[in-house]
Amino acid sequence: MIVPIYIFSIAFILAYLEVQIEGPNGWAAALPTWRVRNGVTQKVLGVRFLTGYHVALNILLLLFFHLPIVMNGFSWVVEAEALMYFCFISFIWDYLWFIINPFYGAAKRRQEAVWWFDTWWFNYPKDYYFGAIAGLGIRLIPSVVGVESFRDSLYSGAAALGNLILLSGVVTFVYSLMGSPRAVGALDVKKLGEETELP
Repeated sequence: MIVPIYIFSIAFILAYLEVQIEGPNGWAAALPTWRVRNGVTQKVLGVRFLTGYHVALNILLLLFFHLPIVMNGFSWVVEAEALMYFCFISFIWDYLWFIINPFYGAAKRRQEAVWWFDTWWFNYPKDYYFGAIAGLGIRLIPSVVGVESFRDSLYSGAAALGNLILLSGVVTFVYSLMGSPRAVGALDVKKLGEETELP
């Protein structure tokens, strides 16, 4: 259970950091980053843009997740777990972004309030399901190459996913009891400059 708690902690901090960066403007809509949307990106991302922000952040995460392999050498099991957790963290972190974001919260986490997810299944973006299935599928690779039993691979992936979903439920419950922090609008920089001497 320690690894899922650790991964969940990363997801929570990423969600918190992105709330501080993006505020109400999901999918880096107001950030000064490059954006590309064409036929190829639309097949993968739907209505969302491919952004420099997301490319850099996801490459950084992949690099961090592969640190054990860099330090200890290649292992099919460790590689599968690294990629599985990368898939899982992508939607857990996104879900937590909505829950802890004072501009959204659990009540506003719905399709009509979120332009960047165009297809939802059972009140969740389809990407969450694809992330879960991809992560579980990747975790089965060691059993395919014969270094781990199918049962062990499947159990490891399912247990990790179940623990992450359970922890997400706990955070959702806690935030529903205490409420999200109050959303404060962006500072008026011009007004701030008039009130204080800036160097």
